[in-house]
Amino acid sequence: MDYIVTNDTSGPVYPLPDSNHYVKLFRPRNLHYGDPGTIVSIAGMGEHFHTRHQYLVEVGNITGRDRRNNYSRSHDGDNFDLAYPWADRRSGASDPEGRSTAPYRTSANAGPDAVAGIDYALLYQMLAYIAGLPLCTGVLIGRNVMAALLRYIARANVARLVRVIEYRAHEDHIHVNFRHTKLRGT
Repeated sequence: MDYIVTNDTSGPVYPLPDSNHYVKLFRPRNLHYGDPGTIVSIAGMGEHFHTRHQYLVEVGNITGRDRRNNYSRSHDGDNFDLAYPWADRRSGASDPEGRSTAPYRTSANAGPDAVAGIDYALLYQMLAYIAGLPLCTGVLIGRNVMAALLRYIARANVARLVRVIEYRAHEDHIHVNFRHTKLRGT
């Protein structure tokens, strides 16, 4: 997809195609539509982590084909959710079909013990990759996840991440914000 960055939120969204490089969680919700830049970025991220880390990125909600999303008012095609990567390599979703109101492996208000099983080395790689994308304006993670990530950063002696923000009710998933895009010539 050949796209341009725009401040306009209008315009069509496109389906995230099926791929061997990522998993689309919560299929019955039918919320895997996004701006062109979002679709291209998710595909690139999936391929990167599958080929380099043998990890299938788990994509949660993006938006519906009509830009409506009954699960989050902030989703309109230019932002999306990801499951946290777990050290045991089991899915980050407790309900991969998304039929429950709390489909991720931890609750939105999970305590420090509940997020201890996240693979923080892989999470760091994911967040660094996403935050480095030109379309990225911010990545939201939970308070306890951020505290554990900062401990990992200190132990591993790696650079602190930019654009990664602690945000309430995100102990259960990563939320990625991108700039708006549309197809060139539309």
